[in-house]
Amino acid sequence: MAALLRSGLPVRAALLNWHEHAPPDLRDPLHGMARRISLGATNDGAVGSLQPFFGPDAEALRAALATCSEAGGDAPLMLERIARSIHSRAALAEAGRASGSGALLSGRLVAGLPLAFVPLMPLARVPVFDGTGLLLLTFGVALAFGGLRWVSALMPLPPPDDGAAAIADVAAAVLEGGTSLQAAFLIASRQAPETVAVPMQRAARLVALGLTWPDALGRLDNPGLIDLAAALRMSQRFGLPVSEALEAFSARRRAEQARTFEAAMRRAPVLMVIPLVTCVLPSYLLLGLGPFLRTLTLT
Repeated sequence: MAALLRSGLPVRAALLNWHEHAPPDLRDPLHGMARRISLGATNDGAVGSLQPFFGPDAEALRAALATCSEAGGDAPLMLERIARSIHSRAALAEAGRASGSGALLSGRLVAGLPLAFVPLMPLARVPVFDGTGLLLLTFGVALAFGGLRWVSALMPLPPPDDGAAAIADVAAAVLEGGTSLQAAFLIASRQAPETVAVPMQRAARLVALGLTWPDALGRLDNPGLIDLAAALRMSQRFGLPVSEALEAFSARRRAEQARTFEAAMRRAPVLMVIPLVTCVLPSYLLLGLGPFLRTLTLT
């Protein structure tokens, strides 16, 4: 999209031709958006139809286009800034999913091994479906599945994107396009993710009453937005570029989030000892050793 705009196309024409240069998995939704525009839909309304496919990034795109239509600005630069944010978040999410999937697979393999003894139980040459055999089978399988579910529950899921970092990304993209801090955060508040939508609406009301954005964000009860207010105050106090301060803030917040997730991933194997001892080990005894111990008692 940014390349089409840099080639000289206006925003509406770029949106109409975007699907021709998009990856295959996005061509159909972008073609649908182009049809809506050709039927008379506004740019903002047509881009809103991409929400199921773009997720929260559709809101950032809408914010950039709204800024260009309302106050002007460098639209290609805004879109390139949004694209960099998308790539960095995708890399972090992919790394989290990869590490989580490997640990979860290992835990499930260990927890599910007792079930491999079920088809081997008849080799003990004792009745499997009498009263004692059914008790061993029922309790052993129940413990094995309980261990599987417990191990799965202990594995942390990759966290959603940090709301304060998302606000900083949108504001930085709009600022780099040439708008004021006031307008940038007003647009960011309109496109805020669900996790920070209510606090950002409150901050916008405080700004309407005369507060600055750093003061309004500092009065909220959201720790991430309070940190964002501190970053804004520091950049203004030392005369630093606000967009660069916002970029550094979002990168730091996501790095902290990634470190927290990695720490939870390192704790998960330690916590798995509990289901392995309380569920999986007894299941081994019931399904693996139980039938052969019955053979010794019967002989």
